[in-house]
Amino acid sequence: MPLTPRKDEIAAVAAVLESTDYDTVEAMARDVLKAASVLLAQRSSFGVYAELDGEGPRVGFSMGPYWTKGDAERALERAATAGMRGFTAALHSVDTVRPAMDHAAKVCACGHRPEIHVGKFGCAVYRCPCGVFQPGIDPNNVLPIQRGT
Repeated sequence: MPLTPRKDEIAAVAAVLESTDYDTVEAMARDVLKAASVLLAQRSSFGVYAELDGEGPRVGFSMGPYWTKGDAERALERAATAGMRGFTAALHSVDTVRPAMDHAAKVCACGHRPEIHVGKFGCAVYRCPCGVFQPGIDPNNVLPIQRGT
């Protein structure tokens, strides 16, 4: 999974490497890994869900992160050659999930834009089964994240 480091990510790791605050290489390495994990958690990425293709119990696994959609699709192709089926999906960070939800709210559950839904007649796309516009995701009706009790 190739990763193209961003300028701010390089600067954050370089700041740890250039610091004179560490007594041991191990302590510095620990903080480099912590900084990198925090920075990578702020990125959006892609995941793959794959399950055994055919009859029998559904056994599936999620894999990732993959840094590009192409990497995720290639992983899914490798899974297909091993007798699995599945799909790719965007994995959003906390920083990017709200814009994605707002975008989804502007699209009907049928996948068509709201402006092609005509009053009580519903979606204007030929043979679309939806009736009236229904947001794909309502960002105002999402359960808050609950911390462990």
